[in-house]
Amino acid sequence: MTVTNTTRKVREVGNAVKVTFSFDFPILVETDLVVNKINTAVDPEVLTLQVLNTDYTVSINAVTEGGTITYTSAPIATEDSFIVREVGKTQPADLPRESIFPEDTVETQLDRSRMIDLELIEEFTRTFKLPVNSTITDVVIPDPEDGKILQWSGTTGTMINVEHDTASLAAAVTAAELAETNAETAETNAETAETNAATSATNAATSETNAATSATAAAASAASIDQTKIVDADGDTSWESERTADVDTLHGKAGGTDIIDITATGMRLGASGARVDEVLDEDTMSSDSAVKISTQQSIKAYVDTEVAGAPNLSNVIFAWSGVDGAVTEVHGMVTGWLESNQDITPDISGATYDGHDEILAVKSASQTTVLRFQFVKIAGVSTVTINARLWADTTNAAQEAIMNVDIGGQSNTVKSVASATPSWVTTSNIDVSGLSNGTTYDGIVQLANENGGNLAYCSAVTLTGS
Repeated sequence: MTVTNTTRKVREVGNAVKVTFSFDFPILVETDLVVNKINTAVDPEVLTLQVLNTDYTVSINAVTEGGTITYTSAPIATEDSFIVREVGKTQPADLPRESIFPEDTVETQLDRSRMIDLELIEEFTRTFKLPVNSTITDVVIPDPEDGKILQWSGTTGTMINVEHDTASLAAAVTAAELAETNAETAETNAETAETNAATSATNAATSETNAATSATAAAASAASIDQTKIVDADGDTSWESERTADVDTLHGKAGGTDIIDITATGMRLGASGARVDEVLDEDTMSSDSAVKISTQQSIKAYVDTEVAGAPNLSNVIFAWSGVDGAVTEVHGMVTGWLESNQDITPDISGATYDGHDEILAVKSASQTTVLRFQFVKIAGVSTVTINARLWADTTNAAQEAIMNVDIGGQSNTVKSVASATPSWVTTSNIDVSGLSNGTTYDGIVQLANENGGNLAYCSAVTLTGS
């Protein structure tokens, strides 16, 4: 065998799949190889020695130089396969005397010696060497001492161990790097300043031009403004203070239509709306003005006062109200107390209304007006409360409007107060707890005069269950 390949090691990246790796240099026996897996995920890299016939096997080519190794576990993506030839530095051949020339043995030993030479040469290439023209010989290196570094002592090739100030060295390196960075920064800043100066000069020239242009435009605008109006581009939206000669009215127009005008007597929305001259904070609305409006708080306060005497309409069985005798609202059960308000039949024959908003009325002591209805008793309803808005054209407390309500034979009455002004009145409750649940009962609401009175009116009546 000849030894022509000067290579003694091969390194290849793993991929967690490949297990067979080739080498192209010659070996004599399997033990001439040293195999490692190199962990490349750390710095410095870590070599893990593999064991022959445990971690890998070797196959030597029979004809050509080299062969293959096969791992029992494939190197992963962060591992490299590293194969190195390490021939033992011994001479195992024994040549017998006075025998046939053992040419195979001699050639093998020559090959072995050449392999050793190549390995030594490769190792020498990774050592420190003095220049070829150096006259220094016999360089002596002392034994290592922890925390110290090598230093030349004189010029004869002697080296000694000296103290190593790591902090000072690191500080010096940092200072040098900072100085280099500062120099680069200063150069960049100088270039930036030069650029900014040029930009500022350009901007100043542009600003001067823009200022002159703005001044010209302002002068042109001032010359073209109509002092009596503000108008949009197409002329259909505007504010005008002098639509006709010396008329002190401010007109507002949008989309070609006048929407507001303001004079000394007030503001008007639209062409024919009421003119308003003041906003009042007046809870009683006592001004009764056609040219003043109220604040939100005043309106709320007025409404709250007006409805304070009205009955609570929760759990309403039915409610009936009207204007000039016409029935305008007949409600069923609002909160679930009654299934329906069927068969409501008002009887108001002979009633006179006289401009009041009455739904029931009587004109003499001999008249009565009756509202008939049907009531379905629902579980949970044991009491019915009467609420009515009554009045009579008298201040005689003994001749008031009186209303009787009967439900399935259970009844109670309510009457107006001594006043000709309508007011809400509430009676004691009607006990319906004795009525059968789910049963329909006839109901009657009857209006009459008390003690021979003449006129009695009702503008609303509600029955609420609880």
